Amino acid sequence: MFNLIHRLLKLKIGQLSAAPPDTSCDRLFQCIRSIREGSDRITTWCLSIAGGTLLTILSNEFLQMDSQKVKYIYLLFIPGWLFMAFSLYNGRMIVGRSIASDLHREDRQTLRLIFEQCNRNYSGQLLHFNISLVIFGIWLVLYLVWWILGEKIECLF
Repeated sequence: MFNLIHRLLKLKIGQLSAAPPDTSCDRLFQCIRSIREGSDRITTWCLSIAGGTLLTILSNEFLQMDSQKVKYIYLLFIPGWLFMAFSLYNGRMIVGRSIASDLHREDRQTLRLIFEQCNRNYSGQLLHFNISLVIFGIWLVLYLVWWILGEKIECLF
């Protein structure tokens, strides 16, 4: 009996002192998941902003600009939408790569490649999203200047 307890304790101590298994695949997989979650959030913001800008153009309940020249500030929406489309494209690439990471969960080299590509796409998504925000911000500043100054600014154009 004593011998059996001694072996059992030795086995437990041996298990405790053994190094934990390599979890780098799990860490890479979790990082890819985190990137996807951030990307999904940015995608949601992109779609919300796109819907808001479309409502701005189609709505009749906000102040209408009378001068044709002042209406040119609405052309800023086009590059804003383009950069937002690039952001959505990068987000779509992240989703596809995240699905691929599910298939290669145990392959460290493939996960590392997927992680690097996801990281690059996430960086691109953030860059394009921020550029589109700057463009829409410029439009908003110009619109507010026109709204505050009204006819005074129209005579400048």
